[in-house]
Order: sequence, then structure tokens, then C-alpha cells
Amino acid sequence: MSKSRKRLDKMRFSRTNVSFDDIKCVALAHGCRVIQSRGSHSQIIHPDLTDPRDPATQVTISVHGNQVRPYQVDQFVTFIDRVQQELVGGDE
Repeated sequence: MSKSRKRLDKMRFSRTNVSFDDIKCVALAHGCRVIQSRGSHSQIIHPDLTDPRDPATQVTISVHGNQVRPYQVDQFVTFIDRVQQELVGGDE
């Protein structure tokens, strides 16, 4: 099992104690881009899912310390599930 898969499974099991490094590792493994701004917020998008009219095609993550808030972990996991379904066919 790959490192990113283990991290994604950890996020599915527990929303707490998830670091931004965990989020970034999983996002990059699924072909997503992490766009960091000057502040504490980063956007995660997938180039093939980008539709500015559809808010479900991107996730905004705010980092406090190196931890991500639990509700944002949920949003991220939902986003990765969508990426897997629409682009990979659910194989991962």
C-alpha cells in the first residue's frame, strides 16, 4: 500500500490530527495542484476538474500550525473521492 493511500485511509478513519503535509501528499499523488497563497489558505484543484462555476471542483484548506481542521479534512476526502470517480474510474 502506498504512502498516500495510507494517509487517505487515516483521514477516512479519523478527521483529527491531519497535517497539511498529509493533505499535500495525497493531493499530489492524485494529480492535483496545490496553490498556496500568502496567508494560511491553500487551494487544491485538479486540472481536469476545474470549472469556476462548480465549487465542488476545488477545496480551500486553511492551515493552523501544521494541522488542518476536521471539517476541511471531510471536504478534502470528498473531493479526492470525486477525482477518483470521474478521472480514474474509481480504481484507487
